[in-house]
Amino acid sequence: MPDEFKIDNSKLEKLAKKFKTKDSFSLSSASCKKLFNLYSEVITERIRRQHLAHIIRSLESYLQEKTGNSLFTIKCYAVDLPFGDNTQGHYRKGRCFDIYYNKSLSEDEVRICLSHELGHLFLEAYSYMQKGKKLYEDAASMEPLSSLFGIFTIASKNDFYQNEANSCINGETFNGLVDKFLSLGRQNAK
Repeated sequence: MPDEFKIDNSKLEKLAKKFKTKDSFSLSSASCKKLFNLYSEVITERIRRQHLAHIIRSLESYLQEKTGNSLFTIKCYAVDLPFGDNTQGHYRKGRCFDIYYNKSLSEDEVRICLSHELGHLFLEAYSYMQKGKKLYEDAASMEPLSSLFGIFTIASKNDFYQNEANSCINGETFNGLVDKFLSLGRQNAK
């Protein structure tokens, strides 16, 4: 069942037929394919570049709340870093956090490095919000704590996709998913 959710021409044809209505509106195969191609071009490619997006968004939300800055952001940039560095993080207290990572890193290395840098942010932000009270004694002791945070990040992400997400996402069939959206349309028509 690995291709259960892979959308191909056959599924697009079926979707166009299933979403025809009693009214004058009918979904053509061409419009269905056009939307899917546009989605693939605009969204799917961006999804592949969103490393740890749900973790980053959770940390952003937490820091927006704690700093009182609803515009607090965490941004990641793939660049050529000097001196053989893999990542660099820049925290602008209460405003934003930028992570620069070496664009030659593999997907796994990017996630490991980003989660480590997020650990630095968390530790620095905690210190800032606690008026200087730190979870670490000096810069040298901050490194292993940042790595621990990274381990917690990757482990919780893996646990979610391995256990929690399987029950609510992966247990569904493509046809079951389509039926849920069709029933949504029937509910909206009432």
